[in-house]
Amino acid sequence: MEKVFTLEERFCIIFYATRKNKTCLAKTYFLRKEANGISKLEEWEKPSSLVLLRGWAREGMSLGQIAKRCGVGERTLCQWKNQSCKVADALQQTKELADKLIEEALYERAKGYTVTVQKEIKCKQVEYDPDTGKKLREWEEIVPVTEEVYIEGNLSAMQFWLKNRKPEVWNRGGGAEGEKKEEIEIIDDI
Repeated sequence: MEKVFTLEERFCIIFYATRKNKTCLAKTYFLRKEANGISKLEEWEKPSSLVLLRGWAREGMSLGQIAKRCGVGERTLCQWKNQSCKVADALQQTKELADKLIEEALYERAKGYTVTVQKEIKCKQVEYDPDTGKKLREWEEIVPVTEEVYIEGNLSAMQFWLKNRKPEVWNRGGGAEGEKKEEIEIIDDI
């Protein structure tokens, strides 16, 4: 009876094998063959598998390295990208893109931004008689409205940004360029 490995078991075997020599990689190949087609496209389209693919792409792995971790050839992985939008989207997010997205979010948070918010407000409606001008009826209704709200910049995000962009100026203990540091002498006895 052939042993069928779960995706997690297979991942551990491949991960272990990549840390060792090529003999281990050969053993992994045979274990993968015993898994009876576990590395099919459908298996890698599952949400838990897509998380692995996204993580590997964000780490900056090449398609060849990711294919090796998936237990398939690079050509097969390229075919999967063409066949499945889920796999293609997961592999599209590279390390640089992830860093840029986080950098942009931090920048927006530091400087402040405007958000469009959908709200519901209560409106009072009154109907008058056009001839007499008397109030005929009065009612309230809830009406959806769009409002733009300004979110102020976050002080912590500002500090983080400045300390990392200009550490010589903004880190504690550092002063502006050319500034003299004065020493303060503390006298205990009065």
